[in-house]
Amino acid sequence: MANEKESLTRSRSGPASEFRDPTVDWVVGELLRNSFNAVKAAQHKGLIARGKIDIDRNYKRNSIAIVDNGIGMTPDAVRDAFFTRDGSDLSDLPFPLRSGGHGYGKNAIVFGTEEIMLVTVRDGVKTELSATADRARRGEIEIHRERTRTPNGTLIDVKLPESSPHSRSLYVPADPYFITPLSALFTGKDVDIAYNGKSVDSRPQSAKLYTLSFDWGQVDLYAARSEEAEPRQHVLCGGMFQFVEPFGRGSERNYEVALDVRPSVSTDHPHYPFPPHYLGWNAALRDDVRSLQRYVRHAIFDIRDRRETGKFSHLVVMPRLDPRFPQAVDVASTPPVKLAPLHRDPAAEDLPGAPLATDLSELPPRQPLFRSTLDVVLPVRLDAALRRAGAQPAAAQMFSELGSAVLTYTETVSRLPGYEGLAKYRGGISLDKGEAGINIAIPFKGIFINPYYEPLYGDLQSTRGVAGALLGVLNHEAVHEKVRDHNADFAFELVQLEAALHENGDYDRLKDTLHTVVSRHWKAYQLGSQIYEHAGTRIRGPELAEAQRDMGGNRRDDVDKIAHGDRDLKEPRSRFGLSQAVGGSARDAGEAGTRAHVETDSGRAPAAEAVDPVAIRQYSRRRYQGIKEAEALTRAAPEASRDVSLER
Repeated sequence: MANEKESLTRSRSGPASEFRDPTVDWVVGELLRNSFNAVKAAQHKGLIARGKIDIDRNYKRNSIAIVDNGIGMTPDAVRDAFFTRDGSDLSDLPFPLRSGGHGYGKNAIVFGTEEIMLVTVRDGVKTELSATADRARRGEIEIHRERTRTPNGTLIDVKLPESSPHSRSLYVPADPYFITPLSALFTGKDVDIAYNGKSVDSRPQSAKLYTLSFDWGQVDLYAARSEEAEPRQHVLCGGMFQFVEPFGRGSERNYEVALDVRPSVSTDHPHYPFPPHYLGWNAALRDDVRSLQRYVRHAIFDIRDRRETGKFSHLVVMPRLDPRFPQAVDVASTPPVKLAPLHRDPAAEDLPGAPLATDLSELPPRQPLFRSTLDVVLPVRLDAALRRAGAQPAAAQMFSELGSAVLTYTETVSRLPGYEGLAKYRGGISLDKGEAGINIAIPFKGIFINPYYEPLYGDLQSTRGVAGALLGVLNHEAVHEKVRDHNADFAFELVQLEAALHENGDYDRLKDTLHTVVSRHWKAYQLGSQIYEHAGTRIRGPELAEAQRDMGGNRRDDVDKIAHGDRDLKEPRSRFGLSQAVGGSARDAGEAGTRAHVETDSGRAPAAEAVDPVAIRQYSRRRYQGIKEAEALTRAAPEASRDVSLER
């Protein structure tokens, strides 16, 4: 019980939340629940359209006052329910609309405070009283009533004691963030809540996703990806917070979840979903709760899968080459591919955990893939800058060879025990500012590397250093075939994988393959690194396809915009292949080469001035002075990569 009470105070992380006295949460929670039920009753009877609840804190008096425009209480309800231990009267509300109803928590208001003052109006009758906690315990309460024209509503003012069993000094926080019922998720409709004059808006980020039905009631599910350090995962009753409920582990904790329970049975029913203290589920519903928790996990997977699929819905298929002895790339032969939207098996349409599917018919299984989320089309700018420097275009060739090396790696490692699944993996290049490598399971299984990830490659000055880092990233992503989380098992499996590759000689062969590719395109790699360094992240999903489509024109002003990385062309052009998505046509690139520029901190500088590798590395060292030596970076490669999708 103590642990359950403690968890109530830790629904959101904060500097003082670890030490907050739960008494305040109990008192504010019960005051808010009482007013919320009153407001819903008035709305249910059509007396008001919008509810209003104002909570004020008096620091000097250490008191809390709450005012609502709800239905109010009759004198009999005040005497027989409000001031009776474990008493409750929610007869104005149907079961599914009630928040609570045991009356157990109300004891914190009536018998756990020093003083209480109540004024309530119901149908023209005002009832008021004032009493200390001692008098309330002894039943020495004087209730005054009179006729009034004041609208329905209730005011309750309670004075807290100076200390409690949990704390020597009890006070009411000024910030609602540190009062769990006010910072917790809330799904009440047409209700405005304010604390010290400021609105408290803690509604879920998402709309209602699903409604689940049980013999004892219904549960509305809300879930959305959250960027908070500790997203809220709460169980509610009738729209109001009841307790914290962590769902899943690892990345599943990165989602905000609200389960709004709407019971269809009374609180004295054996299958009412909550016990009197409301800090958990009714033990008699263990099987139903387990099913509900599994359903929530599947819903989280559903959200995650749809989100991750959008990141890989637009790809460029590159030719498969032998990385050591490659043929020249025919860039016009491989068009961009847009994956069809996700769909589900119609027979399981209502089940969020049903397998996702997408149309992969246009996606060759063993050809390298290219994707980018940068705000510039790096291959086009790279080829233009190479021409400016007097070199031949090499972007399509370099990325095709590196992507082919990724597939060679997955095929090699798939021969090891436990890694057989890598034989079916797709793979290639992913230019993204936030990751060195990724292992995805949705919309297909694949491993992608980012050869320009700045924290890892920014200070490397040799081809062997880059090749070693690339292999380190590949090893890291391959281990996720067996261990999805970054934990002790993952670190041990990574050592085992590298040892197995050394044992059969594959480690050196794979590193030599990557070194051969990097060495062959070292000048292009360095220049691409500088372009990547000054790029941002804007293009995702449909924007990338639109940018690719727009850059198909041959007009001179369009070429000028391509060379500067602009994507605001007004007229759509014809669909094009890898020649323009990655390399650009010969004529366009030739013209663009005379105008290519690279962004710098001081503005636009001619690309020819930026080709000097010494200048590139000096800039990188100034920007990343804290990066370790090349060998340490290679070992740290696993730490730099990030998963974007976890298997179930």
